[in-house]
This record gives sequence, C-alpha cells and structure tokens, in this order.
Amino acid sequence: MVGSKYKKPLLVVVMATLAAYGMSVFFGPELGAWLERHFPNLESDHLREHVLLSVLLISCFALAVLRGGQLSKLESKLLKMKDNELVFQERAINEHAIVSISNPDGRILEVNDKFVAAFGYAREEILGQSQGILYADNEADQSFEKVKAKAAEGKISSGEQVLRTKSGEIRQMQCTVVPLMDTDGNHIKNISVRTDVTVARRSEALEQLTSLLDRLQDLVLIFRPGTLDIIYANQAARDWFVEHIGWDEKEYLNRSLSDESLDFNYQELEDYAALLGIDGREAMIFESMQYGRTVEVNLQIAQGGFDEEVYIVVVRDITERKEIEQAKREFIAVVSHELRTPLTAIKGSLGLLRAGVAGELPEKAVAVLDVAYRNSERLLHMVNDMLDLEKIEAGKMDCALDMLDLTELLREALLVNKGYGDEYEVHFRSVGFDQPCLVRGNEMRLLQVMTNLMSNAAKFSPRHGVVTVRLSDETDVWRVSVSDDGPGISEDARETIFEKFRQAEAVDGKSRKGTGLGLSIVKAIVERHGGTIGVTSEVGRGATFFVDLPKLDAAPQAIDGPGHLQAAE
Repeated sequence: MVGSKYKKPLLVVVMATLAAYGMSVFFGPELGAWLERHFPNLESDHLREHVLLSVLLISCFALAVLRGGQLSKLESKLLKMKDNELVFQERAINEHAIVSISNPDGRILEVNDKFVAAFGYAREEILGQSQGILYADNEADQSFEKVKAKAAEGKISSGEQVLRTKSGEIRQMQCTVVPLMDTDGNHIKNISVRTDVTVARRSEALEQLTSLLDRLQDLVLIFRPGTLDIIYANQAARDWFVEHIGWDEKEYLNRSLSDESLDFNYQELEDYAALLGIDGREAMIFESMQYGRTVEVNLQIAQGGFDEEVYIVVVRDITERKEIEQAKREFIAVVSHELRTPLTAIKGSLGLLRAGVAGELPEKAVAVLDVAYRNSERLLHMVNDMLDLEKIEAGKMDCALDMLDLTELLREALLVNKGYGDEYEVHFRSVGFDQPCLVRGNEMRLLQVMTNLMSNAAKFSPRHGVVTVRLSDETDVWRVSVSDDGPGISEDARETIFEKFRQAEAVDGKSRKGTGLGLSIVKAIVERHGGTIGVTSEVGRGATFFVDLPKLDAAPQAIDGPGHLQAAE
C-alpha cells in the first residue's frame, strides 16, 4: 500500500506522464515541423528526438505545477469549510451549554457567557479560581478530586452534580468533563460542558410529591399568600369541593380561599400565616371550626419545587377524636369525683384509728393501719391529679391571683413536706430565704407546685441525702430551684419529663411510684402564672428543677384566656 503522504505527488506524476504521452501523440508532428523550420541545423534524428522530449517534459512540468496549484486551492477551500463547521459547532455549544476550560489542577482558564449567567460570577472574578468552589454537596472535595483523577487518566467524566451559584442558590446540572491531551499524551486542559437540569428535577420531584399527596385522606391545599389563590388541591380536597361546594374537578384552579362560595374562615388562616418565619417558626398547627366540624390545620411555607413563595396547608377532620377525648375526660371526672368522696372518708377514718380514738391498738394492728393509711393517701393523690388534669384540659382551672411572698410560701412548703423528708430520711435545706420576694399568684396552686418538686426530690434522694431549696433573684423573675443528689435524669428523659403520663426512667434501676401526671400539672400551673419551668441534670450527680416567676412589678395583672388564672378583684 502507498502511504497517504505519497498519494498526491504520485497522482501528479501519473497525470503528467499521461499528459506527455498525449502531447507526443497529438502534437509530435507539429513540434517536428516547428523544429525543422527554426532549427534547420539539427540534422541528427537522435538530437531532434532529445529536443522534442525536453520540450514535452517542460510542458508536462508546467501542467503539473498548474494542477498542483489547483489541488492546493481545493485543499485550502476544504480546510476553510472545516474551520467554518468547527466554528458553527462551537457557537451551537456556547449557545446551549455552560462551558468552562480549566487546567489539570482544576483552575478555571476560560468560561463562556452561559457560565457567567448561570453562576453569577463576573468573568474576571472566576478566572483563576478552582472549580471546587462550585460544588455544593457535603462531599464536595471528594467529588471534585474524583473528576480530576479521571481527567488525569484521559477518561471522560459524566454525571449529575449539585452546584452552588455565587448567591448561594443550589442548582442541579448534568456535566461532562473532557480531558485534552497533547501529541505526547500529556494532560493539558479540561473542557467542562454543563446543562442546568434544576427545573426538570424540581418538576419530577413535584410530580412525585403530588402523587403521594393524592393518596392522603387529609385535605391538602397549596396557595399563594396575599391573594390566597389555590394552585393545587389533592384528590381528597378535589372530591370535597365537588361534593360540598359543587365545583368541577379542576374548577379550584380559578378560585381563592377567600371565595364566598367556599365559605372558608380564611381570615384565621391569614392571621396564622403572618406568624410564619417569626422567631424561626416553620409551621403553625392550630384547631379550627369549619362547616360545623373540628379540624386540625397544619400551615407552613412550601420548601422547594416552586418558582414562587407558596403556602401548603393540611386540614384533618378531628371531630370524632375530640368527641372521644371529651367522653374520656367526662368519664375520668365522674369516676374521680365518685372515688374522691369515699376515699376521703376512708382516709379520715384510718387517721382517727391511728390516733387512738377507738382505744389503744396492738402493735401489729397499728402497722396494718399505717399501710392502709398510706395507700389511701396515695389513691387520693392520684384522684386529685386526674381531677386537676381534667380541669386543665377543659380550661376550667380558674383561681384568684393575689400578691404573695414567695419566701413565706416556701417556708410553709418546707413544713408541709417535712413528713416526706422524715419518711425518706432526707434533710431539706433552704438557701436565699432572707428577703421578701413578691409575686402575683395563687397560694394553693403554687404550694402544690413546690410540694410536688420537693416530694419528688425526696423520693429520688439517697438515705441521709440533702434536698436544697434555693430562692434567687434573676433580674425580672424570682427563681425557685429544688436540687437533689440522686441518680440524675438522662438527656432523653429530660426531653419528655413534663409530658402527661411520663415518668423518668430511673437510671439507678429503682422503681418510684406515681401517676406520671405531677410534673405535667406543675408545668401547666407555672405557665398559667406567666412563668417557666425547666430541669438540669447530670447522670449520677442529681437533678435541679427550677421555676421562674415574674416579679410583682413585671407580673401581669391577669392572664386571660381559656383555662388561665384570673386575677382577684
């Protein structure tokens, strides 16, 4: 086979030879006559043939040169067409894709206009920067290094990337990184071609979300703030519109939550929507009455998948649940009231017998009476807790608020709870009881709070332990703290300890009796005084419960609302 680089010269020689042969056939006689006229002295036929051949060769050479020039022009024309095609392709890529060129280390050497528009960096601002600043995922460095490693091996990388613009906006892009190698196989540059697929991915995610929402039994609506225009309703909501309002399947798209035919309490929704974002609130959950039904409304700002700020609201009918809860409360109230009267009588009778009203009793009988008395006391305490809980949930714990001195109230609480200390062989110690600490509160309820905290501290303290009751000035509030040196409370237990029917699991493995209602009731009472309650603890080093109550000059005159304590007239 003839090498490619010899093909063109060989072609020229062959063509020249053919041309020479043709000229000898067609123009040989005329050249001979021409030679005889102009060179009569060339007598030798042999010499005449040499001259003729020279003329023919010169003619062939001229023809070859002429043909070579034509071929060169044709080749230049083809190269120019090829260059134009490459320019056209480059222009097409630049118009469609986000392109950057970087060195092997990932430093950006050049970017196109699409890159500048997509990422928000000025060209002079991004040149020289590492491509790594564009990566936004948690493993950005690792992802960037993987791409660099493949490029160094001459391999093309292709895949989806999570990138960050200058403004911090997250974008998803399909990216192909092509390494450029020199003739010696050295890696000299990378070309990165990206396509923004953020909108497509959001559309896919939104489609998946709406598919899931259509399976819910709850009503789900997505609407614009301000106009309250509905832009999405799940299947349950669409069915509800058709059944109760008479709208067509897709008529909601032309409607607003403020539409008169909907008869929806949209003003309440707007009031709660105005609170979103304040103090980090991401959602508002509230109960409402709609169409004679009790509903639970979950309102929040929709995150992602939308080109505008929209709200999503989930409406759940909880009428039956509320009816069951009401029936349960009424049952507990009836049973508790029915139990409290006989229990009070039993406890009183047992107390009289223990006091010797019926005469002196044998030692064994006294021991049995003591057990019976303590159990009746425990039962009565449980009944009172359930009654208090029922009052709190029903919003009926209304008590007079009076000016009182926390110092005196705590002294009384120490006397009341001395029996607990003696029973558990624990000593109560007071700190900071050296000044009047005025608050506005209900003496009976605050005494209930302190009694609960002190009795709990005594129960969880070791024998001969010390429970410290401290009163301190914390600027706008008076703080009462009750500390024990018991086993402490785990972090998980601290998160739920103030919930109903919750008892902290003892880290020492010992069981303590109780209903699990005491601290939830304490929390409700403290909050109805405008105060707060909390706990600090370290496992193995005891626990401290603290109550902060507003000072008298900072305390509200009345805390209004359902179930709140009312100030005395």
